[in-house]
Amino acid sequence: MAPGQHEPRQRTGLARAGRALWFTAAGTALDTATVIVCAADVVSDTQAIAMALPAGLITAGGFVACVIPDPWHAWRRGFRCGWEASSFAGPPPHAQRHDESNSSTPGER
Repeated sequence: MAPGQHEPRQRTGLARAGRALWFTAAGTALDTATVIVCAADVVSDTQAIAMALPAGLITAGGFVACVIPDPWHAWRRGFRCGWEASSFAGPPPHAQRHDESNSSTPGER
């Protein structure tokens, strides 16, 4: 790195978890507001659906981010575990080829 340049700041897991909690809280507040205006019959059914979809997505996204605060690390770890598991299993059966020309009986493998 050249002198005077700074490394890009990495987000810590705690900062991501805090942001995820804010999104979950905001989504829950929007969900509650949607239920209240629907129960009071202030909005139509179409408007209620239009309010509920973003609120539900924000809540679900915030909850997932709370459960998995560092998705990149989780993805890499899952990939590594899959790679290690495949090395124990060996090649798949269809990958093993038999040379039929050396077979003594036709059709024998």
